[in-house]
Amino acid sequence: MPGLASSVFTYTEQAIRPYYLMRGRFANREAVMNQAELRASLEQQKAELMTRVDKIKADVGRGLEADSKEQAAQLENQEVLDGIANEATDEITKISAALKRMDEGVYGICTQCGAEIDKRRLTVRPHAGRCIVCAS
Repeated sequence: MPGLASSVFTYTEQAIRPYYLMRGRFANREAVMNQAELRASLEQQKAELMTRVDKIKADVGRGLEADSKEQAAQLENQEVLDGIANEATDEITKISAALKRMDEGVYGICTQCGAEIDKRRLTVRPHAGRCIVCAS
């Protein structure tokens, strides 16, 4: 089977072959650069979200006013802030998982079925761990 080895292991500077995609590796410099930029963007988003969560926790941790009407409004606000903090924490978890997949060399590969995640999906949701079929 002389043709099999050459078709699986060959690659050009312009294209990424399926052999490398299955393992989440990038065969050209542009893809590696894009991943480095993406990593920096994800790390920045994660830091911003962590700062937001810290500010929310500090705000929620403040004492309540003596006035009962004011306390009622503060409690409502705390519930809303708790919801926002929970969403931010979920987002932080997803971003951390995406960064871990990058470290492991499997970023862009569906964690459920092993197929490549469409680049358009990753553009919109860079922390996506599943392809659109598995996420549906």
